[in-house]
Amino acid sequence: MTKNEITTPAPFEGTNLIPAEFGTQPVDTTGREHIRATDLVVPVLSVVTGTSEAMKKDGAKLGYFYQSGADLFFKPPIKVLVVAHTRSRALFPNVNNPSQHDLKVCLSRDGVNGSEYGSCESCGHKEWNGKEPPPCSEAHNFTVITEHGPAMMRFARTSFKAARNFLTTWNLSPYPLWQFPAVVWVQAQTKDIKGKQQTYYTMEINWNRKELVSDSVKAAAKTLHEQIMASYDRGQFAAADEGSVDYDRPPEL
Repeated sequence: MTKNEITTPAPFEGTNLIPAEFGTQPVDTTGREHIRATDLVVPVLSVVTGTSEAMKKDGAKLGYFYQSGADLFFKPPIKVLVVAHTRSRALFPNVNNPSQHDLKVCLSRDGVNGSEYGSCESCGHKEWNGKEPPPCSEAHNFTVITEHGPAMMRFARTSFKAARNFLTTWNLSPYPLWQFPAVVWVQAQTKDIKGKQQTYYTMEINWNRKELVSDSVKAAAKTLHEQIMASYDRGQFAAADEGSVDYDRPPEL
């Protein structure tokens, strides 16, 4: 890869959420002395679906991205800067599945210990029952920097494979996640479920290694990465969608 190939990216046809500059102004820390990494509750950047709470807001459109906190919608594809990767698990009983009526909501911020059923490794709720998917699913979570602040993007279920492909590309490179931008887009798919056509949305993500970001943005990304991982390692890294209908919740099929 030559220098020219890296620094002359093709025009981006989408919503560029990466700030041009970030972290160049000294932060006034007055009054922030008692804020710890474990206090972080990160907003969420997610795809709007028919069951999303964001659909109740003005300007909502199916298949668009919505960033909580900023309370903004973005037309896909979007360009973001990934600063951290974490894993989680979530179990939300399917109200239309009688076999799950006795189950309770169980969340695991670290994918190791659940809030209701304990150890994820020994929990049977993550196992397939023939062709029936498990009630508990794993998610790859990417915390990203946008011009509106940091946000978490969850890749679970139908988007899980895309995250694995992205992680494979990154893991085979010598660079940190924040060396290059990531482009995320949405695919709408239709499936016949019990005689009815249902539309669902999946995310795809690609690492654009032909484009660099500014040094100030990379410095801010590294700092945020360290804060997030310190919180995650304690099992206390929280996102704004915990407990909401948008947290890794499968369609009620």
